[in-house]
Amino acid sequence: MRNLKDDKKIRPLKELAPKSDQHLELVEADLLKPESWINAVHGCRYVIHMASPFPLKEPQNPDQIIKPAIEGTLNVLRACAKVGTVKRVVLTSSIAAVTGDLSKQSAYDEGDWTDTKAPNMTSYLKSKTMAEQAAWDFVRETKAFELAVVNPGLVLGPLLHNCSGASVELLRRTLNHDFPMLPKLHLSIVDVRDVALGHLRAMTLPEANGKRHLLVNRTVWFKDLATILDNEFRPQGYDVTLREAPYVIMKVRSFFDKGLHSIVADYGKQLKVDSGRMINVLGINPIDLNRTVVDMAYSLIERGFVKKAANYKSQYKSKL
Repeated sequence: MRNLKDDKKIRPLKELAPKSDQHLELVEADLLKPESWINAVHGCRYVIHMASPFPLKEPQNPDQIIKPAIEGTLNVLRACAKVGTVKRVVLTSSIAAVTGDLSKQSAYDEGDWTDTKAPNMTSYLKSKTMAEQAAWDFVRETKAFELAVVNPGLVLGPLLHNCSGASVELLRRTLNHDFPMLPKLHLSIVDVRDVALGHLRAMTLPEANGKRHLLVNRTVWFKDLATILDNEFRPQGYDVTLREAPYVIMKVRSFFDKGLHSIVADYGKQLKVDSGRMINVLGINPIDLNRTVVDMAYSLIERGFVKKAANYKSQYKSKL
């Protein structure tokens, strides 16, 4: 944890492990403080490195995102090499390190890499790509431990805590009718529960070593997600926009909002992803997309991210 006094983030972890004194140890660490990771990985056989900044909008200084991603990853790996007990590291990369500017007509697979020098590259796309490449380089050079990588798409599903994030904001704003019109974007979606299982399998399966694994259930248009929400929640009093914004409107808006540049670049482009290793190697049967979206929406309402409408009837029965 960055801060052991942050009760808002620590409490959910302790609730997941009721006998926390026996099964859960929390250590304070910071991505940019290399010395803090020695205690965190000391005595560990497996290490899963998940933390990397995911901004809600493009920062003025790209290094705010890129530096913690690369240096943080290397600081964790160096600590793992130094303690000498680590057998395998599982790195959480992203589909962002694979698909780049969506220029490929056929399906993206584990052999594809985002070109960080291509036009309209965001700080996030660069950070995830460069951090993963740095990890592979480190392992090839040191041979200190095994490395397996998971590359999730947009992670949706029920929440375990009350902290916001990029995927939370996407569905929250859609359900709250904050979008007057929807961008015509094609998204790769995966359930958070499948991502958790993917990490576990990547950690333990021998055949996962030295490989990347694209964790994607389906690729869908943003409007498809809105339609799922509309079908479930319009009868309960929620007004979900289903209109798509014409390209020309988004283009004009991008002149005044730099954060829209990458959206305009990918506007209307269809994305194809080959997630065969997720199914055939990690053995994951993806959770149905409708369940992913509906479970997350009910979770957002129950946790207060979205106001309960007049006709709202809780049907949140998700089993983690």
